Amino acid sequence: MGGGSKPAPAPQVIEKSNPYDDSWIHDKFNTGQQRYNELEAFMNERRTALASPKYYDVGGGMSVKQDQFGNYVSGQLDEQQRMFDQRLSDMQAQSMAARQQQGSAYDARLGDITAAAGANQAAIQAQQEAMARAGERARIQEAYGDESMPGVTGVQTKKRRNLGSYGTTGGGFNRSGLRIENLNI
Repeated sequence: MGGGSKPAPAPQVIEKSNPYDDSWIHDKFNTGQQRYNELEAFMNERRTALASPKYYDVGGGMSVKQDQFGNYVSGQLDEQQRMFDQRLSDMQAQSMAARQQQGSAYDARLGDITAAAGANQAAIQAQQEAMARAGERARIQEAYGDESMPGVTGVQTKKRRNLGSYGTTGGGFNRSGLRIENLNI
């Protein structure tokens, strides 16, 4: 055998220290992994909860499945809206009918008042005309004296001229007794 060779030296382990402090990144990874695990657990619980149907009590002895609850509420709101609109239209119709009834009563009353005012105006005008005629008679009475005796009218004097009786020829024309009795032509 040959030889004379020297045995190999023992390996030396040189330990190098890491110049970078990377513990913070390991901490961040651990925090992220922890949050991911929490989210995964929540989602698993949610899937399990949704897999078994949950019912909500909506009153009146009724219950609604959880995934149908939104449709139920929407349907209830639509029904309420329809009833509200119906009630509003009924109230508007009643209000319109009442307004028309009041308007016709108002128009009738206004017509009565207008007719009464017209009648009052006619009565006042007739009264004023009667007062004017009475005033004219009083002025004539005062100006001419006794109205039972014929006389000249239209002359405004204080003295009355007596011409005798109308209907016969008077002595003023010297034709007394001349009267045309019958006219046959």
